[in-house]
Amino acid sequence: MPVSNPLEEDAYRTAQTLDYEGTPVRVVLAEYLLAIMLNVGRLKDYARIEMFMTQDVINYERFEETVTLHGLQEKWSEYKRKFLK
Repeated sequence: MPVSNPLEEDAYRTAQTLDYEGTPVRVVLAEYLLAIMLNVGRLKDYARIEMFMTQDVINYERFEETVTLHGLQEKWSEYKRKFLK
């Protein structure tokens, strides 16, 4: 996975290795995918964020730490104002 910013580099570095039909694959944690979608900020990214949040796959403490670490607090606050009522 090519990385273009510190958030993506952190996502790559913390990816987990899982087994897929006998082949080890690296999988980015859901919290980082969510933060990347938040950072990009397209409408389809916001729809995906909502989907992730309804699937109960997010560790919200880890997500909040990632948002803070990568300076996305304002984008997260804006998302919550617009979409979480």
